[in-house]
Amino acid sequence: MPRLTRKILLEAIDKYHLESIGSIREHLRGRQIYFADDELVGLVRELGSDGTIVLKELKYESFPGYLGENNQVWWLYGVVMVSLVESFLVVYASQDQLVTTLRAILGLVLLGYLPGYSAARAIFPRVQFPFLERLILSIFLSVMVSIGIGTLLGAVFLFQSAANVLIISSATVLLGLIGAYRSFRVPEKPVEELVSPIIE
Repeated sequence: MPRLTRKILLEAIDKYHLESIGSIREHLRGRQIYFADDELVGLVRELGSDGTIVLKELKYESFPGYLGENNQVWWLYGVVMVSLVESFLVVYASQDQLVTTLRAILGLVLLGYLPGYSAARAIFPRVQFPFLERLILSIFLSVMVSIGIGTLLGAVFLFQSAANVLIISSATVLLGLIGAYRSFRVPEKPVEELVSPIIE
């Protein structure tokens, strides 16, 4: 596994037009290049100090501004979209084959993955898990959330499909919003963005 060097970093920024430290980190990990976060930060700051790249402070004054301008919260929009569509399909209760199939697929995603994914984002707002670990953690937490909600609904005699999907969807979106808010409040280090790479 190759180690990160100045040359590799500059080539990545130039060739793939990487514009943030987060995108650089993901790109390097995808290429299986070994580096410590401190090492990456040090190289980026070194390149910034000698004028090879230009850095600016990345600040969001409000949470709505963070949601509107940050391309790292795409996952939240996906969570909200799936939750709304699945809730509509269950409440609408159409017997059409296509609708039934779509409802089953989205229902599996909503029950078995999204609540846990949102919960993981809320608990660990800045931790970068490998894909397989995030998948397993999300499924485990989803099972816990679904069992808890099912037990609660059974205790109050509201164990019906519409009530179940509405409460699970609401809990999933709420956890997603908490995760996004915690990401907004707990800044990534360093809190800087590459804005204009200058490669000679």
